[in-house]
Amino acid sequence: SNAGITVPYYFNLAPNYDATLSLSTLKDRGYQLDTEFRYLTKKHNGKLEYDFIPQDKSFNDEKRDYFNIKHHTKISDKSQLNLKAEGVSDVDFFDDFSSSLETSTRPALQRRLEILKLDKPWRASVAVEDYQVLDADDDPYSKLPEIKLSYSPKKGPKDLKLTVESELIYFDKEDEVTGTRADVKVKLSKKWGQAAWYFKPSLSFEHTLYSLDNNTGPSSPSRSLPTFALDSGLFFDREIKQGKYTQTLEPRLFYTYTPFEDQSDLPVFDTALTNFSESNQLFLENRFTGKDRIADTNQLTFALSSRIQDRENGKELFKASIGQVINFADRKVT
Repeated sequence: SNAGITVPYYFNLAPNYDATLSLSTLKDRGYQLDTEFRYLTKKHNGKLEYDFIPQDKSFNDEKRDYFNIKHHTKISDKSQLNLKAEGVSDVDFFDDFSSSLETSTRPALQRRLEILKLDKPWRASVAVEDYQVLDADDDPYSKLPEIKLSYSPKKGPKDLKLTVESELIYFDKEDEVTGTRADVKVKLSKKWGQAAWYFKPSLSFEHTLYSLDNNTGPSSPSRSLPTFALDSGLFFDREIKQGKYTQTLEPRLFYTYTPFEDQSDLPVFDTALTNFSESNQLFLENRFTGKDRIADTNQLTFALSSRIQDRENGKELFKASIGQVINFADRKVT
């Protein structure tokens, strides 16, 4: 429905910033102007986009527009500021003008401002996050604010490794349960092995505490759960094509166990099932994203991978994997 002609103009304004203007004529709609400005300095870089239709003939001659801001500032060697913000004039904009199904079905547009400090082994961040809602049935919570602190010291491959992750977030949403969630996760792991094999057990403990408003249940629910995981694998390789390539064979066993705890009295602020197409679910300790649910798990995964690499430059040319998850008990947490 958007047949037309687009003519882009590129302006090489300076070695460290440029602009692109694209003028389009759209059948049954009128004219559209898309603009993009990019910049790069010693401490700042980013991209500003603004697209607009002055009068959309198929939309009551109304002006329609979209903006996208991405900005990064290096405050110091250990601190940085990140800004990301998007917005549209109306909820039908992507349905009418997007070129992909993924874009046209976006439920909300994120606006996030974050200050990040990296001082190894510590990592700290403070952020505020809000959304322009496009689909009322999939309305995310605002985070006002989000505070995170983690500790992950650099260790040798076979040293005992301790990591700590913590966060404190206030979730806000109109006419819904709101409140603060505090979460701390401590994890110990150690790896044994050589080039041909490895054996890596880990034990983690996570505690989550809520302070809730507008909740029909308890106002301060909490949850504490341990998780045990055991990862192991073998590595075989051989030369093929007169030594030009290396082919590997990598069997892997992964076991994880988390006991069941009823979490039905906990809210769901930012948790969902892991997207199957965006992660390798064979080796997850928790099948949920976010912190509102910890999955009860008693499962073993067997997987087999093979890859072909160029011996001269190490480039991976081909990889194939197959795996199977065996659940030893029905999963109850939803």
